[in-house]
Amino acid sequence: MENLKFNVINFHLTEVCNYRCTYCFAKFKNENELNLNEWTKAVDIVSDYFKRNKIKKGRINLAGGEPLVLPFLDDLIDYIYSKGIIASIITNGSLLTKERIDKWTNKIETLGVSVDSLNKETNLSIGRNSGRKTLDLNNLIEVLNYAKEKQMKLKVNTVVSKLNIEENILPLYKAVNFDRVKLLQVRIQGNCNENAKKHEITNEDFKNYVEKIVKEKRNIVIEPEEDIESSYIIIDPHGNLISNENNYHNKTGSIFEENLEDLILKAGINYETFIKRYIPKDGNKI
Repeated sequence: MENLKFNVINFHLTEVCNYRCTYCFAKFKNENELNLNEWTKAVDIVSDYFKRNKIKKGRINLAGGEPLVLPFLDDLIDYIYSKGIIASIITNGSLLTKERIDKWTNKIETLGVSVDSLNKETNLSIGRNSGRKTLDLNNLIEVLNYAKEKQMKLKVNTVVSKLNIEENILPLYKAVNFDRVKLLQVRIQGNCNENAKKHEITNEDFKNYVEKIVKEKRNIVIEPEEDIESSYIIIDPHGNLISNENNYHNKTGSIFEENLEDLILKAGINYETFIKRYIPKDGNKI
């Protein structure tokens, strides 16, 4: 582990979500999820890991499920901030408000949103909906631009599948000054989203989609399906460090019971793809 600076830890706080995306692979199948007190202990563990490894700008990324459904989210963000750790968050955007942005100002460095389509019927097919209600894109754009005014960095993730590969998402990318756009090839995890296998695309299809976006937009991170494997440090909603080798989620061990360095080593995290994701060639780390 010497000289390997794994400086970004993903907390998947919950599997609960107001959407039901067909190809979501944030499925961990725990009977119970951690409460606020337990998550603050997890923050302490990560803080100690950063200090031991002399990582000065360590970051905790808050994900789900949908983290904004949690009643204790703002308290957890406050605690992360109190420890001097950088915080970021990824959300489907449906519950974002200006009031939330005000609470997070100076505490959340990067606000990430997951948007796969601008078309209501496509979002319904994906499962990005509550009932018949899908994302209010005009409201999202307004809130994101407000966050930009508050000096937050903005990121957008788009998963590319057969459901949206023929669509044009550039109007969103042009309406908001995103610091980073991440395009992800849909990935099937054997114990999570097998039913979405019919939505897989070929590497060539993904490459062609990416080329159209790159012509129009800078600051693009490209994440083909193979780059997702063994490249995220994931803590699941029960405090387990997750390995996703060979298209399966496996629980490597609990961060409350084993040393975090040892768990990262056991999980076989690929440092090269980790660095590729978090420090792209342009050096704009986000």
